[in-house]
Amino acid sequence: MFTRSLASIGAALAFVAASSAGALAGGYHHTAKVYHHAPPAASRACYKKVRTPDVYKTVRVKVMVQPSSCHTVRDPARYSWTQRPVVIKPERVIHHQTPAVYRTVAVNQMVQPAQTVWKHKRWHGSTYMCRENRPAVYRTARSRVMVAPPAVRAQVIPARVRMVDQRVMVHPGSSRQICQPPVYQWVDQRVLVHHGKDVWQPVVGGPPC
Repeated sequence: MFTRSLASIGAALAFVAASSAGALAGGYHHTAKVYHHAPPAASRACYKKVRTPDVYKTVRVKVMVQPSSCHTVRDPARYSWTQRPVVIKPERVIHHQTPAVYRTVAVNQMVQPAQTVWKHKRWHGSTYMCRENRPAVYRTARSRVMVAPPAVRAQVIPARVRMVDQRVMVHPGSSRQICQPPVYQWVDQRVLVHHGKDVWQPVVGGPPC
């Protein structure tokens, strides 16, 4: 029985040696079948469990290198110097009163009005009645009469004005907002396609199974 076991071991070593030699001669390590699960029991080769590397690819992506921003710009108010009048003493009115003016004049005053009277007269023994017109009787009298009534005269005294310098606003201030859009850039980025996997790979030149 011991002899039969030795024979079996020798046959297995011979098979592994032959497989290794064939793989080295014909590039077996590139063309050998890789199993993602345990290799089938019918295979008599020796396999090793290895981890395949992660698979990546390079893609062009658009990334933001600078976000949008806004800032406020303020324009200050503009001023100028000008002159304006300033009243030092206001206007005023003085009223002057003028008294009435009188004058003494000679006035003819009627003392007796004109009248007609009948008078009896004797002429050569006869009596006559004659009409006699008597004129009005006047006398001269002195009288004080107003020749100008009293009056009030208004005298306007203008205001006293002085010119002074004054700072006035010619344009009010304003503010405006300026916004910058975001800035993008195309860059190469390495992205993961899929993770590595555990696979069974034939052992070449390794220890016997």
